[in-house]
Amino acid sequence: MWIFQKVLPLLKPASNMIHLGEGRTNLYEDQTIARMAGRSDVTFLVKDESTNPTGTIKDRSASVALSVYKERNIPNITLSSTGNTATSYGLYNQRAFKKLAIFVPTEMENLINFDDENERTHIILVNGRYVDATSLSIRMAEETSYVLDGGFANPNQIAGLETMAYEACYQLYEKYGKHARSLMDSGKVWYIHPTGSGNGLLGWYQAIERLREYGFLKEYMHLVCVQPEGCASIVDPAIKGQDRITQRINSTTWAKIIENEYPKNCYPYVKYVVRETLGLFHKVNEEKSKEIYENSESIFEIQIMSPAAIAIQATIELADQFDSGDVVIIGYTGAEREKRHYNFERIGPVSKDTTISQILEENPQLLY
Repeated sequence: MWIFQKVLPLLKPASNMIHLGEGRTNLYEDQTIARMAGRSDVTFLVKDESTNPTGTIKDRSASVALSVYKERNIPNITLSSTGNTATSYGLYNQRAFKKLAIFVPTEMENLINFDDENERTHIILVNGRYVDATSLSIRMAEETSYVLDGGFANPNQIAGLETMAYEACYQLYEKYGKHARSLMDSGKVWYIHPTGSGNGLLGWYQAIERLREYGFLKEYMHLVCVQPEGCASIVDPAIKGQDRITQRINSTTWAKIIENEYPKNCYPYVKYVVRETLGLFHKVNEEKSKEIYENSESIFEIQIMSPAAIAIQATIELADQFDSGDVVIIGYTGAEREKRHYNFERIGPVSKDTTISQILEENPQLLY
């Protein structure tokens, strides 16, 4: 991933990068998805992020963000997560040695998989949804010396996700040679991304914009934002043509990893990049995507995470949207990790209405 360091936000990457072997993940053709979609005239490529150190796309964000915090000597960081980001930041913080306060919904605790040897990553469990955990992390930053790593609001996270798009473009050239340029310049390439807040789509758009600026591309790849029907918090208002999101929805999705009931800040940007690239918004059948998830090991020989199942089912449902000769890249954003007991500090659970002063009073290790 760090071969793209010249476009990443570090002044001195050689001395500050936190690198665990993330990136350069496989891009391979998947005939099984082609059969499931009933489109032998379309090439379906999987960008498989499961080979990253913690098995998800979030390692790219953690690598860049914590490298920036190291370079700028920022000691205390707070953020929220549904599990994968907490795992990535926790693992990479074994090298960064920052004090992290990560708010996670209690029901997602079993998705946090890292061993905290330096005891500086604090997982604060919240009896509530992801938006409630996010609210607490914002208040933590407002009331203490912690800096908010706001996901969408953190350009360093998004810069890490850009590298996935750079790699994919490079791998298309490896696979197709000069024909890759004609495919991209004629609008024949699509990217399907399972979306919670939309950071991945913003990262891909920024990468494509940069490649166009440098003259490597003339046209955009079509970016496709997909969400489960039970939490289509971006897709529904986008299809309806809303300019903004004004109220929180009540999620019923099984795919909790990408559940975001109130993405009000990122929504206008995601809507823009999808429309600008002549992409699509699509909400995915809950029952059929869950069936793919539950049977993925026998179908694909890998136990994928729920977002990848959402992306695959979206590809099947959108099959008629693709023209003959199109290339469709599907974001396998992660695979299930080993199930065992991991050693990290758990605080709480706390109520979503708990004050920050109460949390700090009961857990002084967060301050020292």
